[in-house]
Amino acid sequence: SYWLLYILFVTKMCDAAAYFVGSKFGKHLLVPEISPKKTFEGALGGIIGSILTSFIFYYFSIVPISLVESLILGFIVAILTGVGDLAESILKRNGGFKDSGPLPG
Repeated sequence: SYWLLYILFVTKMCDAAAYFVGSKFGKHLLVPEISPKKTFEGALGGIIGSILTSFIFYYFSIVPISLVESLILGFIVAILTGVGDLAESILKRNGGFKDSGPLPG
């Protein structure tokens, strides 16, 4: 159950950090054809947020991983979160939806 909590927190903090950093400092668009508001700065903020959250889980011994494993896993989760977010944007764009609310599932 702690691993599920870990994945949820690291993923959500990646999204939140990417949003706030991108909103505040975002200048360079990441993939405007797929998602016109995502920026490189936001992506970097998301990676940092994910790694920091993973480190917190390591520091407080919530999940049994080493420091190096927590940093690597935080980075991997951040990359997969970004790829998943872009994949969702492609599905929304192809389906003609602005928001993911009307998508089933």
